[in-house]
Parts: sequence; C-alpha cells; structure tokens
Amino acid sequence: MFRDPYVWRDGDRWRMLVGAALADGRGAALEYTSDDLEDWSYEGVFLTRSPHPLPGGRNTGEGWECAQYAAFPDGTGAVLASAWDPVEGTSCAIYWPGREQDGEFQAAATPRLLGHGPDFYAPALLRAPDGRWLMWAWTWEARDEERVSAPSAWTDEVGWAGMLSLPRELTPGPDGELIQRPARELLALRGERRIAAAGKASAEQPTDLGEVTRATDLTVFLERDGRLRLLTSPDGTEYLDIVHHLVTGELVVDRDHASLDPRAKGGSWRLPAEGPTATLRILLDHSVAEIFTASGCALTLRFYPVGDGPWHVQTGAMGVGSAAYTVGAWDPSKGPAAGC
Repeated sequence: MFRDPYVWRDGDRWRMLVGAALADGRGAALEYTSDDLEDWSYEGVFLTRSPHPLPGGRNTGEGWECAQYAAFPDGTGAVLASAWDPVEGTSCAIYWPGREQDGEFQAAATPRLLGHGPDFYAPALLRAPDGRWLMWAWTWEARDEERVSAPSAWTDEVGWAGMLSLPRELTPGPDGELIQRPARELLALRGERRIAAAGKASAEQPTDLGEVTRATDLTVFLERDGRLRLLTSPDGTEYLDIVHHLVTGELVVDRDHASLDPRAKGGSWRLPAEGPTATLRILLDHSVAEIFTASGCALTLRFYPVGDGPWHVQTGAMGVGSAAYTVGAWDPSKGPAAGC
C-alpha cells in the first residue's frame, strides 16, 4: 500500500511523506524531497513500526494512510497517521511524539490515539500564516454499514456521506502529548447565549437547563459522578449521555440511546481522567459531537437523532448523591461571522 502524499516547505526545498504498508507487515511513512515539486528523490523511511496495541482493542495497523508531520518550535515533533488493515480497512487516527534526527524521526516507544472516539480519521495538517498548526479530519458515517466504506442502505437513502471535522489547533504538551483545541476563530461563530446555569443536580432530581438548537456550542463543568444529557425526543427516550465517572474520573460518552432509528450504531467511549472536576467544550452540529477536555484530549462521534421537537440539555448524577455543574450554551451566529 502506498498512498496520500503530504507536502510541506522546509527551508529551500520541498519535503513529502507518503503513507505505506511494507511487505513485512509494518506501517510506514516514506520521505521524498524536491527542489521544484516536479522531480522527487526518495530519502528513505522516515518512520516505521509493527502493529502496536492501542486502548479499546485497536492497533496501529499494518499500513498507514495520510501520514503527516508537525514540527514544533522547541525541536519536538509528531508523526500523525491513520491505521489501516488489509482485511478490516480503516481503523483510527494515531501519532508518535518524538524529534527528527539525521533524516529520520526518533519516535517514542508507545504510540497514542489522536482521537478517542469512533468517527475521526485521516487528519490533515495546515500551517497557518501565524505559525499555528491547524488540523481537520474525516468524520465518517456510523449508520448501518458493516465497516467504513462498506455498502449502507441508509446512507444511500439520505443521499450523502461523511464530512470534515471543525478545524482544531494542535500544540505540544509537556509529556509529548498533542493538545487539541477548537480553532480560536470558532468563537466568532457564537451568537445568542441560550443557557447560563450553575448548581447541583441528583439522579432523583435531574435539572432541565433549557432548549438548545441543533447546532450548539457548549461549555460544561462537571464534578465526578455528574451527568450531562442531551435530550433529542420529547418523551426522553432518545438522548446522548456524557458522564464524569465517579471512580475512574474518565469522561464516558454513551450513544446507545442517541437514536431511535435501530440502524444507528451505538457504543460508549472514554476520554482520559481529568481529576475531581472536568471542564469540556462540546460542539454539536445535528449528527456530530466534537468534545474537547481542558487537558486537550478530543472525542468525535456521529449520532442520528430522529425525535421530533426541540433539543434540551439536562444535568443529573449517577449515584445517590448530587454533583455540581456549570453549563453555558450558545446558538450559532446569524451575523457576518457565520461565514467564517
């Protein structure tokens, strides 16, 4: 397998990575250089690794798609790739932190997940004029297909498939992790503030915070054992749950009840522990949720609400006690900023 060139300017030359699957079962990023973007010289293997296990039962794959390289001012960098299997096909987005040395990338021993959810793949990098690294990714469907790119009667029925994520800023963290945050320009898309609420809620007495639109920008603070529920049907049977786990401190995102259509995929996914409290930014757009933690982890998933009527935000708790919350919600702007 050999695909997906990624080209960038480095001093007075051009460089290119191409994702590959080597004959011995290793995934790889191959490097080429050029002076004119026409004639290219093969420089060798920039990074290669055998399949390595990842959280959730996935691995880094026998081949890599969309190999990308982000070099940071402190001399560190990261190779991004998308894990591919010759039988199962596409899997997940991954990265290796490290630094470049003598034409090769000296990577950390352990790869990391770039996205903790199920529907984030093939990220692409762009260096902004101000020096920031921006990143987009393919947000695929989670309908009735057996696997990604397999036939889907539901997708054929609606007549469209897939989309791009919102742009994110990518920065290095103190331990080599990549910190992801929504691009700062997205704040300009906020319009009217619909919810500004704080308090405590319990399992016995959940609190309805009010109605939100189907494209909403949320900020959420949750104590451990707290729950945020997005209700998408009037009778409350269709909902997306985000729970700050009491014991582990992880953020659990559960879409098992997020669609009344039985063809929609379910499942739950976890973001790493945030400590006694969790602060989130959640960007909703009809069938997409992009969730960011204060520490810079991200989770993207598709869900397909079919319930009639307005959406509501509700807070509660999972155990016998109560949990504090603070929630803000903004409608999308109707002014000129909406065209950003």
